[in-house]
Amino acid sequence: MIRRIIFYVFWGLALVVVLALSLVYRDGRTAMVAEVASSVTAISFPKPVKVITLGVVPGQDVKKGDLLIEVERFDLREDLMKANLRRANLETELNLMKKQYTDNSELQLIENRLKIKSLITEKDILLMEAREKTGLEAQSADLLKIDRTKKDSVHVVKLRALSEEIVMQQMKAKVQQEELKSDFASKQQTLTAEISELQLSISLLEAEENVLKQFASFDGTVGNIYVELEEVAESFEKLISLYAKESTLIKAFASERDTNRLEVGSVVKVVSTNRSYSVLGHIEALGSRVTSYPQKINPQTGITSYGQEIFVRIGENSQFLNGEKVYVYQVKN
Repeated sequence: MIRRIIFYVFWGLALVVVLALSLVYRDGRTAMVAEVASSVTAISFPKPVKVITLGVVPGQDVKKGDLLIEVERFDLREDLMKANLRRANLETELNLMKKQYTDNSELQLIENRLKIKSLITEKDILLMEAREKTGLEAQSADLLKIDRTKKDSVHVVKLRALSEEIVMQQMKAKVQQEELKSDFASKQQTLTAEISELQLSISLLEAEENVLKQFASFDGTVGNIYVELEEVAESFEKLISLYAKESTLIKAFASERDTNRLEVGSVVKVVSTNRSYSVLGHIEALGSRVTSYPQKINPQTGITSYGQEIFVRIGENSQFLNGEKVYVYQVKN
């Protein structure tokens, strides 16, 4: 009886060992080794800046929208001041030009009206004299239609000349108004275009000014702070690192024999290597290079392993930790 019990226990243990070994064998052969990618954001600026506010300390948990750092850029402030001054000058110039155009147009109209009125008055006087002399009760048009076979009187000659001059003066007034209008429109278009271009530059500068205050774009934890208050940082120098609380990106590595069966969009299962936990995800991108495995997840200790990078996206609120080692299995349809 005891021997039978020992026999059953022995083979039971052997079965457990075989199952465990088969599981390990399966993980090593059918799964892609991977790690949960740490989602980290580095705060930096494209131009030299001076730190005027530090809103956090290393290791501090932050919520989305919390102030991280505020800096100032002397070149930006100077550029904005110059651009705003230039815009104000151009707008003043444009308003002055509009007033000058209106004044010149009205003055020209008055002058031409006076000239035409003077010519009409002169013509009326001459017409009256011609009527008295010829005894005709007619308009100037009637006088001008007198038989041309007869010698024109002095009055008729003058009337014709005045009539032509009035028409010429009216045409001249119209042309002058068109020239003034065309010249103003051309100058206005040039100034307006310059003001619009300057406004665009100001908008871009203001957009750069707005990012001088950097806020957390997600819930996370402050990593390192590389600067101090009042310190001047160079272009693109890292100032603060911020780690996301949860990562939704898994960075896996596939051997050459596995890459042929992998496709973007394929459903995969991400399994923890040290606890009973898994989630579904999908392949978001296939890396364009073959690179060495990170030492932490290298399947062969002491030997450098290589594979293609595979990027897997999982949902938010997972229980995986940043940097955790996992296995990725392709789910069969």
